[in-house]
Amino acid sequence: MVTPTGVQAATAYLADSRNPLLRPYDWYKDFVIAGADEHRLPDAYVQWLRTIDSQPDPNRVRSAKWKALLSDV
Repeated sequence: MVTPTGVQAATAYLADSRNPLLRPYDWYKDFVIAGADEHRLPDAYVQWLRTIDSQPDPNRVRSAKWKALLSDV
């Protein structure tokens, strides 16, 4: 990815199939919204992100780790 300060590495996640029953974990959705807010993406887009259904992560350790990181931001 090219930024004003030069070339930066970036990671993108692409689904290899679409399953309408799959939903992101709640902590992941929170990270996406926090990033959209931080980068001042349009309010309408952030509000749309908030409407996406999410699910609790069954892995409580992983969930707690990511939620703790987000609370430090």
